[in-house]
Amino acid sequence: MTSDSVIPVRLFESAAQAGLAPPPPGPQASYWAGGLLASAVFFASIVAHEVAHALMAVRRGIAVPRIRLFVFGGVAEISQEPRAAGEEFAIAIVGPLTSAAIGGLFLALAQALPPATVPRVTAQWLGEINLYLAAFNLLPGFPLDGGRVLRAVVWGITQNVHTATRVASMSGAGFGILLILFGVVQFFAIRTIGVQAIWAVFIGWFLWSAARSAMREGDLRRRLSSMVVRDVTRAFTQAPFPHDAVAADVESSISAENAPPVWPVADAGGDVYAMVATRDIAAVPPFLRETTRVGDISRAIDPADVLEPDTSLDGVLEDAQRRHRGYYVVNAGGRVAGWVFVGDLLRAGRPRRAGRQEA
Repeated sequence: MTSDSVIPVRLFESAAQAGLAPPPPGPQASYWAGGLLASAVFFASIVAHEVAHALMAVRRGIAVPRIRLFVFGGVAEISQEPRAAGEEFAIAIVGPLTSAAIGGLFLALAQALPPATVPRVTAQWLGEINLYLAAFNLLPGFPLDGGRVLRAVVWGITQNVHTATRVASMSGAGFGILLILFGVVQFFAIRTIGVQAIWAVFIGWFLWSAARSAMREGDLRRRLSSMVVRDVTRAFTQAPFPHDAVAADVESSISAENAPPVWPVADAGGDVYAMVATRDIAAVPPFLRETTRVGDISRAIDPADVLEPDTSLDGVLEDAQRRHRGYYVVNAGGRVAGWVFVGDLLRAGRPRRAGRQEA
């Protein structure tokens, strides 16, 4: 899950269009200095917005691997979905509140500076643009912070995170479409290539696309929440022994059509205790395959990659996305007896479409 901030369209209007006073007369160097300072401070304001999300997430026990900044704003990538509506609300609301606080401080600073000066205009602009940033991101459109706040509210009322995700995503998609239409109408009404109109279309498309993606993922999680690991477990069909040579017999098995990317390795009693990757077998030079044993290139099974048959697939998907895992092994009665591939998990979560009846 991510907490997003999106730069409002108004940032790209001219000072006159935004209702700000034109820059006072003075040396051109002061204008450049004011513009560069405003850009740097606004960049820092975006970072502060995302750091606020990250700090709140960490305070709630959720790791934040990274913060990314991009052309539409920024995103604090958190390692897992919030576990409760209150947690979602706290993480989402703190970003806009931070931007609003920064905006208020700059507006107060502007009032303390001499009128009709570059420092005052710069502080005034920084104050207003941060307030616009806070207000824009509070609009109830997922994945904006306001959309996450909406999801938290619906989640708290319905006690159903899947319903809340769908409502917030539909709101976000609708808001994105409205923003696209606003940009198109403005473009044709003005009959000129306005930066504001183009930016509105781009942000609208971004929000619509992100909301649709969130809706699809939410539907996937909803379907997977009713399934368990046992439903998608593949039984091991063949397990090479550690003393087997990486030669023609093993190579033919791993090169077969639809061969999995990893293979179980069994001990003398037939119990699986390690895994060997197809790419590791293929990497062994041909002249060494008769003398290289499977045990030499196998890897011990990570306990974090072992699942119980009754584990919910929703949780497995979240773990796979967080840890970038492609497969898991399944524990059955104290023995590793099968595996789950994330690709199978995704296919199981797809909506089933009725096939056409053959005559």
